[in-house]
Amino acid sequence: MFSAAISTNTFKDTCSMSFTVSGASIVAASDAKSLRLNDDAGVIHQASGSYLVTGLTAGSNTFTAVYKSNNEGGGGVNTCTYSNRNIVVVPWPN
Repeated sequence: MFSAAISTNTFKDTCSMSFTVSGASIVAASDAKSLRLNDDAGVIHQASGSYLVTGLTAGSNTFTAVYKSNNEGGGGVNTCTYSNRNIVVVPWPN
């Protein structure tokens, strides 16, 4: 589970937060498993997502938040702001 408050400074550009896994397992960030904001400049959204990550190798696995901005709205340089960021990892029984 992860959450963040996300805003952008440009109209209709996209800001995303996802996660990677490193250590005993390697999992790349994915748009399919992300929080995405595409809204007016200056609007702040608090969002959260829950995703089941399967196939991890036993051992030490580190979950890290990663961020991405896309200039989809053509409004110039997109600056994304992220606050209140959290990642919660809960072991799931086999």
